[in-house]
Formats: sequence, C-alpha cells, structure tokens
Amino acid sequence: MPISNPVLNYYRTDGQLHSMPFNSSVPILCINRKAFSAAGLDPDRPPQTFAEVATASEKLVKAGVTPTGITFANYSWFVEEWFASAGQELVNKDNGRSGTPDAALYHSDAGVELYEWWTDLDERGLYHNPGMEARGKAREAFHDGTAAMLIGSSSSVGSIESGAAFETTISSLPSAGKRAGLIVGGASLWVSDAAPRAEQEAAGEFLAWVTAPEQQARWHRETGYLPVNEGGVRQLRSEGWFDENPGHEVAIEQLLGSLDTPATNGARIGPFNTVRTLVGEAYEDILAGDTETELERLSDQVERQLALYADTGQ
Repeated sequence: MPISNPVLNYYRTDGQLHSMPFNSSVPILCINRKAFSAAGLDPDRPPQTFAEVATASEKLVKAGVTPTGITFANYSWFVEEWFASAGQELVNKDNGRSGTPDAALYHSDAGVELYEWWTDLDERGLYHNPGMEARGKAREAFHDGTAAMLIGSSSSVGSIESGAAFETTISSLPSAGKRAGLIVGGASLWVSDAAPRAEQEAAGEFLAWVTAPEQQARWHRETGYLPVNEGGVRQLRSEGWFDENPGHEVAIEQLLGSLDTPATNGARIGPFNTVRTLVGEAYEDILAGDTETELERLSDQVERQLALYADTGQ
C-alpha cells in the first residue's frame, strides 16, 4: 500500500516499519480574514515567518482590531515542529535514531531564536497564552476575536472553520526562515507479536482495509486527519474535495514537502512524555528569565531524564 514517505519515515526504525500510521496531522496557521482586512493586512498573504507574525500582530493590536495578534497553546508538539522546521534535532545521536541519546539540544541556536520570538510577542502583549496544552481555549480565543491568528492542528481545521463567525484562511506553520519540513503528528496502530497467529492475520487484514485509499479519503473528510495513503490524496483531489476545502490541502502539502532528515523524521526519546512536560513547564521560566540560561537549564533537566532512562532501561 503506497503510504507517503514522510509518514513512514516517522514510524520506521532502521528501515523497518514497526506500527501502521493511522491518524496523522501537522500544525497549521489560521487567520481571521475580516480582522486582517480591518488592520490593513492582506488576508490572501498570511504571515510565513516569525518576523511577519510579529509585524502582523503589531498592526492588528495598534489598529485596535483585536486585543492580541496570535494565540496558540503552550504545547510541546508545536516546539518539536518548530525545531524540525529549522532542521534542528531535539537530542543527539541523530535525534535518537542512531543510538540512545544522552544530550539535549533545546539550547541550540534554533531554540533560542524560537523562544526569543515567542516571549517577545508575549512581553509586548501580542500573544494570547491560553495555557499548557490548552488547544481548545486557544481556539475559543480565536473565535471570540481575542486573537486574529491561531496555530492549531490540521485535524481541527473543520472545527476551526465551522466555529468561526468570520471567513478564515488556512496557511502553513510560520517558521524562523527557510523550512526543512514538519514532523507527522497523530498516532499509529500496533499488533502484538504475542497475539495468536490467527489474530495477527485478522489484524493485518484490518490494517490493509483501514489504510486503503477509499477508507483514508473518508477518514480525512469526516475527521480532518491527513490520509496516510497517497492514493487517498489522489482520490480526494479527483473528487474536488480540496477545491472546496483548500485548507486541508495546505496541511498535506506541508508534510509532503518535508525533507528526509533526522530532524523532520522525529525524535526517539525513551522518557518522551516526561520530556514533553518539562518543555511545557519551562516556558514561564524562559519568559521570566534569560532565554539562553533557561534553555540550558531545560537541556540539563532533559539530559537527567535521558541518563535515568539509559541507566534503568525504562
């Protein structure tokens, strides 16, 4: 079954696919077209870079159109995507893909650039912070006019557009500059090697069915998750789905345009859940302190988790 390579690359280890990609997504930017026009901004040219987001936010606020310019959750997944976009790994050993990592890279130049942009927006009153992982609250702030820009998941495009009392435009995730690509988000389906052979074969038949183009096209239309099968993308195009729903195609093109690098393939980190919590919790310290110092502290905290994992194997 032809599954798009950026999706496969995330779930492959040493060339072997260990689980079947299913509900895949990437971040997107959504803008309030009415607010942009009112602030003298071109709604057909959404911001593509950090600098353009800052400029647009400043114009929106100065014009009194919206209280803030942009909103997005303090969400580790977005941080991971911005690192990937910059071509920067989160940890060493090829992002943990060529060995167990023992060094964290959150204090890299890409990390400093990201957080200096983010905290500068916050300090200038241009960013609405809904809280850690508060994606629903961010969407509400976009809908109620608190911010004219929203960073969310492509899987939420339907609810973002349908919940807005204004016209929207979906665009690609803004980056610091030249993009290396994005990491696929979402989840995958696993089959236990301890299951009886008959169950494994039945599971295999189900996986073949659920990832076929017809099912993937339907799954995308009804949920917003990206088709993992390129045949599903072709079917949607032939049906004219993207002509009526161009925002969904923006998300797919972002992923398909990604380079094949350790940064865009995603990290392999044993204590990933703990690391993601540390990243989310670090934002307030970075906001209140020196960016480089606090990012070095974050890297140190992550490295302690990496060492603990390597020592205990769990």
